[in-house]
Amino acid sequence: MFHGVRAGWWAYRIKQEGRQNMPNLMSDAVNLMLVGMGFVFVFLIILVFVTSVMSRLLIYFAPDLRQVSAADHVSVDTGNTIRHAVDSKSASDVQLMAVISAAVAKYRSQHKK
Repeated sequence: MFHGVRAGWWAYRIKQEGRQNMPNLMSDAVNLMLVGMGFVFVFLIILVFVTSVMSRLLIYFAPDLRQVSAADHVSVDTGNTIRHAVDSKSASDVQLMAVISAAVAKYRSQHKK
């Protein structure tokens, strides 16, 4: 019986100490939250800065892919040859147009009425 009274007393004592420490725990939680949010904010600022610097370096050092000679042509065989001169289009636009033209031609040849 004495053992049960002693255990109850310690449980009561721990419960009372927890109530007294609640403001300290809340202030610690708020401090931790603000520090974490600060680190995330600083990381995002650094990320934006590094990304913009990399973009400027890429524009400065990379060759201009939009300059394609006028002699380059894409031909798609659809019964009659279609040629597209490349003046201001990029190579990917020309390839995309060739693929779409070939797909349309194949669809039309398979679904003639």
